[in-house]
Amino acid sequence: PTYSIEKKKFVRAELYLRIFVKGLGFVGTPEFTPVAEDSGQIRTLEYFALEHLGACIAELMEQGIEFESVSTRISPLMLIQDDFLAKIETLIRRYQIPAGKMALEFSENAFLTTQLNMSMALESLAEMGVEIILNDFGSGYSSISSLMNLPVNTVKFERMFIWQLENNPKARIMVDSLIQMAKNLGLKMIAEGVETQHQLKVLSRADCLYQQGFYYAPTMEKQLLLQLMDCSMEESKIILDRAKAAVRK
Repeated sequence: PTYSIEKKKFVRAELYLRIFVKGLGFVGTPEFTPVAEDSGQIRTLEYFALEHLGACIAELMEQGIEFESVSTRISPLMLIQDDFLAKIETLIRRYQIPAGKMALEFSENAFLTTQLNMSMALESLAEMGVEIILNDFGSGYSSISSLMNLPVNTVKFERMFIWQLENNPKARIMVDSLIQMAKNLGLKMIAEGVETQHQLKVLSRADCLYQQGFYYAPTMEKQLLLQLMDCSMEESKIILDRAKAAVRK
């Protein structure tokens, strides 16, 4: 869940796909995605995740819950699949998703390539009303420069910058500069990995309005997440206590 310091409630969410591997336990998206890409299984996994994303958005709307958007991470390889755009269009129609409610998050790798069809796919997604999120913003010059040419709506800051706010004065200067750049470009900003009161204060003073991390809420099961949306910190205390207890187990 992502908290809005302006609205003082949880207004956005990101759906993670986790796979249970015998002997390892649950494995997250950053770990299994490269393996799935190399083995040719990425299409099956991503379309499975997208189906759940559409259903989740529809469930929130059916319950009358106010929210801005729900996102999931997508491999850049999906942008060159012949049926990817048709799949997104089908999901939007099937679940009657309004513009701006579905968000797709891409890593910097999606913006490193010069392939025309990737750029065209991003443009097509934007025309469908899909919010485009650039993950790990600030991790490389290519991701920053690409903002001039691609339809990015939202940037998510590299966790490294947020963590280093605790003990590295240069990190604050870097974060302040990136936030100002994003604001000048009219982009929304999400700080990922917020864990302390100090990080919260620095980000809030710099006007980073969207924040997520263990300070607010841990990663949780989907049904708990749905209950959390549109709730303030005070209203969500019981739900958060249950989610944090589950993490400790």
